[in-house]
Amino acid sequence: MIGLLTSADGIPIAHHVFAGGTNDATTLKGVLDDLTARFAVGRICVVADRGLITEDNIDQVEAAKCDWLFATKLRRRTDVAAVLAEAASADEGRWQEVERFGSSVLETSYDGGRYVVVFSTSRQRRDTARRLQLIAKVEGQLLALERRVQRGDLTAATDIAAAAATILARSPVKRLFDVSDVADGRFVYDYNHEALAYDEHLAGHYVLATSMKVATADAAEVLACYRSLQSVEQRFRVLKSSLGLRPIRHWTENRVRGHIAICVLAAVAESLIGERLLDADLRDPDLNDQHLTAHRAFEDLEQIRQVTFTAGEQTITAITRRSQLQQQILAALGDDTRAWTRPVIDR
Repeated sequence: MIGLLTSADGIPIAHHVFAGGTNDATTLKGVLDDLTARFAVGRICVVADRGLITEDNIDQVEAAKCDWLFATKLRRRTDVAAVLAEAASADEGRWQEVERFGSSVLETSYDGGRYVVVFSTSRQRRDTARRLQLIAKVEGQLLALERRVQRGDLTAATDIAAAAATILARSPVKRLFDVSDVADGRFVYDYNHEALAYDEHLAGHYVLATSMKVATADAAEVLACYRSLQSVEQRFRVLKSSLGLRPIRHWTENRVRGHIAICVLAAVAESLIGERLLDADLRDPDLNDQHLTAHRAFEDLEQIRQVTFTAGEQTITAITRRSQLQQQILAALGDDTRAWTRPVIDR
């Protein structure tokens, strides 16, 4: 397992390699100890997703005199249910628009803790469509089971209950169904209306919990800090794909660690190149609403060739003419290409 630490703008600053099968919730203390020992920073805020939320981890972060910012789990938590209920009844004036992320945020508290509720209509549409898709799939399977019982293919209550349990066990929306009405030769299912109403209420929302004070970061800045996790995810995607982190074809620990270290160094270079392209405001020619990525820039630059040919007794070496985009990329990276236009002639 690999842990990657980045700056707020997504540049890798450290990485850790853990034994396979390590529970990621147990890795935080060692990473924190290393981070505070190696980097002379005045204040650290640990931003993490739901997998790292444990009471022990929060205690360890606070013991290291660091702030923390976590996305909470949305179900089976009293605090989250309370702040979501407050957000649902809050006046519109309490919500703050964050146009950068297409979201709205609401600042609230519960039992002395600070929470930021985040909502976006695009996320609401996506959550709703996904929920309806999953419900339709499970309902189709439960209807098929109902028909089997009506035909007499399944008669024993234990067999019917087992078949229903198998269907629900494979689905992430099993909480939305009630299949308790089972008897010999009888199977009737219904929705869990309370769970369904809560899921409908959740659509488009997530909740952030943080120890940061308002003077350090307001609600919009808390959201920006959390969204910086996307840069970590982007670095991992680049590591695994274009930088060739996987598959790892090494058989000793030192070689595995060395392979990972080289890939992370490449990720540092890739992220710095991406920063240069972003500063130059270069757009992807195929996706004009997106900035040019380092990976796409590399693909364009790979088409530049050095060509050597012979004319009589002369051998001439020249570089192929660059496209406008290639020239813009090279300029953004600070490459001086003036000498490229002059062919080298060997007599």
